[in-house]
Amino acid sequence: MKWMNLARFTGHAVTFASLVALQACGGSGGGDNVSPPPAVAGKIALFAGDVGGVGNLDGARGNATFYGIQSLTVDPAGNLMVAEVGNHAVRKISSDGTVSTAAGGDMVAAFADGQGVAAKFLNPQFIAADTKGNWYVSDNGEYIRKVTPQGAVTTLANVSTNWNCQSSSMVFCHVGKPLAVDVAGTVYFTANNQLRKLGANGQMETLVNAISSRGLPTPAFSFVYLASGLVVDAQGTIYIADRNQPVIRKVSPAGEMTILAGSEESSQAVDGQGSAARFVELQAITMDAVGNLYVLEGNGAIRKVTPAGLVSTVRQPTQTWSSGWSYSFTGFARDAAGNFYLSALGAGGNAPVFGNT
Repeated sequence: MKWMNLARFTGHAVTFASLVALQACGGSGGGDNVSPPPAVAGKIALFAGDVGGVGNLDGARGNATFYGIQSLTVDPAGNLMVAEVGNHAVRKISSDGTVSTAAGGDMVAAFADGQGVAAKFLNPQFIAADTKGNWYVSDNGEYIRKVTPQGAVTTLANVSTNWNCQSSSMVFCHVGKPLAVDVAGTVYFTANNQLRKLGANGQMETLVNAISSRGLPTPAFSFVYLASGLVVDAQGTIYIADRNQPVIRKVSPAGEMTILAGSEESSQAVDGQGSAARFVELQAITMDAVGNLYVLEGNGAIRKVTPAGLVSTVRQPTQTWSSGWSYSFTGFARDAAGNFYLSALGAGGNAPVFGNT
């Protein structure tokens, strides 16, 4: 296969090896299914998708096409799961780069529970996996859907009907936001500046209410301006990446919200402890097995945050992207081997891929 310093693609998932372990990764621009070469640390390699293509084709590595990847997650089996708004589908990418449609698809926006491609999604925006391999999807800013490993889709809740959205000041009434799932199967999500949870028993409640009766932040809690990602650890502690106020918020199981790292003031990126650290537009967040957080910034940098709030830089944007980068990131995930996966879109749906130079 041929590697390129700069290629154009639409909605592809790409991966690069971590600093610790160099994993074999790569992709094919010609549709072949040859074994990929080892990745070079800090470089981006195409993981799945047809370079330059757009569509909903399943298949091996370079034969598959994507359209509008919104978010990514890695399930316990090591599959990379994709929420795809353009195809109205949940897609699965196996460890060898083979792409299949788990549920929905056909570029048709509709709403139906069911099995596999018979199920329909309106606008699957964010996806998370539980420890049993089930996937949870926030659909069209209103519904939380569950997809089993066998592809059976059910609707767990119509979130927009579960609180009062009549007030003119309550303008963000849809879930259309990231979600996370704990070991008990509880789904956490943010909407209307509230952190909500949906229990495995179907009961929904507010964990943190950051809005007072006058629409202002209560003294006890910080204002969740725009959550770009959620994760939850084994102890039930939730971490929120706040995009417009670039901080990592920490919420205890009892609902106490604090700032783990960063400052609500805009700044250039700064490593450091807690409030001394600074972030640049937090785009997405993921977590490793020991509780370290990894956040993707809008400029392509990847930062690490320990459970104690110590922030360091894993990858500078200039280590991975060219100075002419003009694309936006969408999905971000990390597997058990320490590989990071990301997707990005630009004008016309195009984005560059840095290959093995």
